[in-house]
Parts: sequence; C-alpha cells; structure tokens
Amino acid sequence: MLKTIWYSLFISFAPFALLSFLPALIIQRELVHSFYTSWFVFIFPVSFAYLILSKKLYDLDLYMRRILFSATISIVPSVITISCITFIFHRHISWIEITYIFTVILFIFSIFAYSMEYFTTKLEKFMFPRKYFLQQSLKKISKALGTITNFNALKEIILNDIVNTLDIHGGAIVFVEKEGIQVITAGDIDEEDVKTSMENGVYKGDKYTAFEINRHEEYRSFLVVTGKKSNTHLGQEDRHWINLIVTYLSASLENVYLIRKLTLKMYELMANIPNEEATPEFVWLRKTMYDIQEKERIRIAMDLHDTTMQDLFLLKRRLYPILQRFPKMTDEYGQLTGILTHIDLINENLRQSCFELNPYVLQKTGLVGSIRKLVDVESSYSEFQVNFIADCTAQIELLEVERKKHLFRVIQELLNNAKKHSQAEHVTIRLVEENSSISLLYEDDGIGFDRQVKEMNRKNRIISGAGIGLDQMQGRVLLMNGEFYMDTERGKGVQIEIRIPFLEGISA
Repeated sequence: MLKTIWYSLFISFAPFALLSFLPALIIQRELVHSFYTSWFVFIFPVSFAYLILSKKLYDLDLYMRRILFSATISIVPSVITISCITFIFHRHISWIEITYIFTVILFIFSIFAYSMEYFTTKLEKFMFPRKYFLQQSLKKISKALGTITNFNALKEIILNDIVNTLDIHGGAIVFVEKEGIQVITAGDIDEEDVKTSMENGVYKGDKYTAFEINRHEEYRSFLVVTGKKSNTHLGQEDRHWINLIVTYLSASLENVYLIRKLTLKMYELMANIPNEEATPEFVWLRKTMYDIQEKERIRIAMDLHDTTMQDLFLLKRRLYPILQRFPKMTDEYGQLTGILTHIDLINENLRQSCFELNPYVLQKTGLVGSIRKLVDVESSYSEFQVNFIADCTAQIELLEVERKKHLFRVIQELLNNAKKHSQAEHVTIRLVEENSSISLLYEDDGIGFDRQVKEMNRKNRIISGAGIGLDQMQGRVLLMNGEFYMDTERGKGVQIEIRIPFLEGISA
C-alpha cells in the first residue's frame, strides 16, 4: 500500500516537474505545456479514492456504519429542536427554511455524537475510573496468563491480582476431580470451607460465589471469590469483568493441565522403564530432560548471583555511609543496623539457593564434600537431625561428573521429601562402595506412607504435583543403570536403597 502511494505521488508530479517546471527554470521554456502536464496531478487523489473504496487504506464500512449510527441517534434531538424553533417562530419561517435548519442541526448533532466516542475513549480514565481500572487490570492479567506454565504460578500471577482488583477478602481456584478437591487460595479465605462448599455443590452463598471455568470428564474448575471488603455485593461491572477473566482462564488452565498431564506421564515412564528395556530414543529423551533441567537450574543460579545478589551488595554499600552519620544507641542507628542484618540474611538465603540450584563445589571438593555442605545447610533449617556417613570416599570420587550430579540431586530430593512429609526426628544417609557399585542408603523414623494408596491416588498429582520427586529420583537412578528399592509402611518410616554400578575400568 505504501508503494502504491509513492508511485502515484511520483506519477502525479513527475510530468509537471520534469517537462514543465524544471525546463522553464533552466532553459526558460517548457518542453510540454503545463496545461497538459498538470492533469497528471489528479492521479494522486484518484489513487487515494481507489485505496479507500477498496478498503486498503481505511475500513470504509466501519466508518460508514459509525456515521450512520451517529446520524440515526441524532434524529430525535434534531426533531425536538426544530419543533421548538417552529413553534416559536411559526409565523416568520417557511418550510424551506425549516428543512434547511433541520439539516444543519442534524449535521451538528451527528458530528457531536460521532466525536463523543473519541473524547469518551480519551477521557475514560477520568469519566469512568472504575471501568478504566478494570480494563487495565484485564489487560495485565491477560498478558500474565501467557507466562503461566504450572498451577503454583496461578496464585502469584493471577489470584493476587484478582483479589486486589476487586478489593475482596480472598479468592481461590478450585479443581474438582474424582479423587478429590484441590484448592489454590489467595487472600483471606478458608480453604477447608471452600472444599466443603464444593463437595456439597453450593456454588453461590453468603460467603462465596463460584464461577465455573472448565467442565471435563476428568475434572471441573471454578473461580471462587468472597465478598468485598466494603461489605457490598459484587456489582454488574465486577461480574462482567470476572466472566471475561474466566474466559481467559479457561483456555490457559486447559493448556497447563494438558502440559502437566503429559509431563507427569513422561516422568512416570522414565521412573519405571530401565535402560535395557527402553529404546535408544527413549534413553536419549530421559537424558535430555535431565540435562535441560540442569541447564535451567544453572541459568537461574547465575541470574540470582549476577543480579539480585549484586544489587543487595550495592544496597549494603550505600547504607553503610548513612549508618555512620547517626550516633550509636539511637533509634535510627538501630533501625539501619536491623536493615543491614536483614540484607545479610537475604543474601545468605540466596547463596544457599544458588548452591542448591548449581552445586559448583562438586568439581572443587567432590561429591562427598558437596553432600556434607548440603547436610550442614539442611540441618540448620530442618526439624530433624541428619547423620551422613561416607565410606570409601576415594572410590566414590572416581565417578564421572554427570553421575555425581545425579547422586547429589537424588540426595537433595530425599532431604526435601523428608522436610515436607516425613515428620521424622532422625535421618541417616550412607554412601558405601560394595561389589563394584555405589550404594546409597537412606533411612528415617518418620510416619512413612502406604504405597498402594499412593499408587491409587496417582492421578490426583496432576493438580497437586505430589509424587513427582519420587519419580524423578527413580528416573535418575535408571538413567545411571542403577537399581531403586524402597520399603515403607504407615507409621514405620522410610528405607531406600539405591545401587549405582561403576563404569567399566573403575572398580574397587
């Protein structure tokens, strides 16, 4: 379209400029009389008319509909106005004048109605502040929905914004499955009360209002909101906004659910098919998935180190000179000292997170040294005592780096599971070398679990994510051609034995 405009512009003015104007300026006579070359100028407006009529420049139908609509709604006030004028001046005005005045008034009202849309859009922020605020929040949430890759992100990215936008006490996204109900909450809302309402099929009551998001054979999902903090009911604008949010959420949750289901199925397969029974492609896929995880962890650790930790370091350097300005034993000195101590605590927590994401000491101090550091860190934050024993350290350190990383991740996951679920007082981890293999022995005195019940509720993990850590551990063990044994019962703790064979050429 832009080329067409430039071509028409050139064709319109080139004959006049090249054959009439420039020759007259240079040689004092025109090669072609300007009367003839000036006719080409009409090509430019004709080309514009063509672009408009062919809808390549403007959507003519849209503008015509808007003009027709403006003229239609202007007829009534125009008729009322001309009726008043006719009633007042009926002795001094003719029908021709009445028709002319009516046409002018209709034109003025039409222009006014047509321009109102433009001014309303520009001044919407001041004329309709609530509507404008809801629209801006909708745009923000719709953009954020594209970044959601798991169910846990729903709270941080979506639910908090919904609660703040509607100024309500709290909100929840509820997944109703055959195996149970999963709830993700934000704000002040009772999770158990929401579960009870969903189980009883109460979707609208004094406390909560539920809006259905998805309905499938496998699950149903709802957006549940409480009343407003001002103790008023949700208005029509609020409900319309929620319905739009639900429409966006419907597609996003469906995609996340399918991705989650596929991912869990892949983890389940990787945790149950040994390398010798799998095809080369499947073994490659298993290795690639763990490699991708490792690279992503390293990337996140580097980002934290290079951005957040550096920012905290600079902030601390800037606060120290301010601290020196205040005498000791003053309130200001104490407050700044507390801030600096809190910055040190945040920095230490970030340093620990970076180590857990990227155990860089593996290459410096080896596997045993890295595990000891991990155990020391976890012992300071956990409610149980961790006892780590390593025999034949020299043989263990002969493992290649990739296997060391996998063993480190397995122990890391064992400690994470112990923190989350075991309720244990003592945890024992042993690394020993026997029969040309490395044995990892784990034992705790926690509450244990029923494996049969856990297998029956496997589908329930799609929302909750429970059991993924166990599958990942088994998958890593199988990737190393190892063996995974677990013995547990309800109330009898957990015992796990993992055997990793040495590669050829490495033996005791």
